[in-house]
Amino acid sequence: YSRSGHFCTPSVRRVYSGLGIFATIVHAPGFESRENQKDQSHPQERPDGQIIASLIQGEPTDYNLAELARLRIRYHGFPGARQVRADLDKILQQWNLSEPELFAKTRKIHSQSTIYSVRRRNQNTEDWS
Repeated sequence: YSRSGHFCTPSVRRVYSGLGIFATIVHAPGFESRENQKDQSHPQERPDGQIIASLIQGEPTDYNLAELARLRIRYHGFPGARQVRADLDKILQQWNLSEPELFAKTRKIHSQSTIYSVRRRNQNTEDWS
């Protein structure tokens, strides 16, 4: 069934993509592709904008690299937030990094140290929950 509730017959195509690999493509009428969807507003776009502004002004420290990688993952494939993605691309260029290089660096950083700490309640208070 399509989003409008009407029955639809999907079309199926087998495509040869080289190296002996076949891909099956299914298109169901009534379902839009990600490219055709309307842009959406991400619920974290405003607070992330403040982080992005600090990254643009900052240096590629371990913390800033981790933040950039985290935001790239958050907005990857999101239908909207084009300016956020453009700013993240700008930061990568500013720091002379590709996305694979960024992710390799942050994997190494996370394997060797703790970038993010867990916020804990004041240890002098009792938790009765």
